[in-house]
Amino acid sequence: MSHMAQELTALHRADLYRVLALGFDDPRPETVQPLVALLKDLDLPSGSDALREPVRRLVDLLQSAGPNAVRSEYLRLFVTEVSVAPCEGNYHAGDRGTVVGDVAAFYRAFGMETPAATGPVDQLKSELAFLSWLALKEVNARHHGLAVQAEITQAAASHFLADHIGRWVGHFAAAVKAATSEPFYLQLVELLVAWIKQDCVYFGISPVPLPAGLASAGGEVMACPFSETCASETILRRES
Repeated sequence: MSHMAQELTALHRADLYRVLALGFDDPRPETVQPLVALLKDLDLPSGSDALREPVRRLVDLLQSAGPNAVRSEYLRLFVTEVSVAPCEGNYHAGDRGTVVGDVAAFYRAFGMETPAATGPVDQLKSELAFLSWLALKEVNARHHGLAVQAEITQAAASHFLADHIGRWVGHFAAAVKAATSEPFYLQLVELLVAWIKQDCVYFGISPVPLPAGLASAGGEVMACPFSETCASETILRRES
């Protein structure tokens, strides 16, 4: 893959993860408006035929149903009744604190701040936002000819998919489908699963699905290559 193709692929990945992060956020007007705009302008990467219909339908559903109806179901599913657990740690058999600590270490290592007001660091929207953040870092690195930094950042995304989000989104999506008939969320989890599968193929990884006991942390140290602030934090990368 050429340098330009790698940069464009990373940009596409950043946009798709941003769409999903916004989609699973509280659908207030300040969230829905940028989501609709991003969906309309979304340039899908090659080989994304399975994503086109869910993307088109999400735009139609948001514009026809309106944010109030969607928000009512969001609150029921993820806030008030919590019909579906929105955090990774809830899908692990072991101590959730270990999961939260590892996810937070990824964020710190690559300079992504998560204010307490946004909720738990292992919630789906935050993990999706982190993968968008990493993809944007990769875009920046490739644009400036920083090949080593780009590869380190790309490797972090691959390991975060393998160790975290790729392991539990299938169970999350199944829980959403069982808990709601709201078309917006049914389409959103369809897009989520289809995209995570495609991104795993891109990285050549096969995440081991949860539920399972927590794997012990070990392996080599990874750190953000972009700044002294990021590089002052390190995360443990699990050996594949």
